[in-house]
Amino acid sequence: MRRVNKLDTNITKKWMPVIENHLKYKNSNMNELICFYCEWFASDDSDQVGSDLTNMLMDIKEKIDSFERIEIVGKYFNPASGHIEYKLQSGKFIPVKDGDYELSDNRLIELFGIDFIRDLDPQKFRDNQLDKIL
Repeated sequence: MRRVNKLDTNITKKWMPVIENHLKYKNSNMNELICFYCEWFASDDSDQVGSDLTNMLMDIKEKIDSFERIEIVGKYFNPASGHIEYKLQSGKFIPVKDGDYELSDNRLIELFGIDFIRDLDPQKFRDNQLDKIL
């Protein structure tokens, strides 16, 4: 399997229609990661990639659908940005319209597996592993 480049817009152009049509997630960060995962997984020269990719995507969908929820504790207006935001139980604020939320590296590894995350961003993966040791 080859490394995928997060800056390669051709990957998202190729896979996003499929991902948006079938998974229907509003989190564009997650949809983009799934596109990169599809490209990474499909780069294997195996004849089984098509059916295996479908199974892997269904596995990821199942994990996402059963993912731990975060309670919304309030709805606030940010006068500096002009956005209405939800305040999550974790203390983080997210805009009401987007719903984009970045997951931690450990959570991404749960969803996609360590091999993909390591190939997607080797430096970030190394830094994360070093932080765990220290």
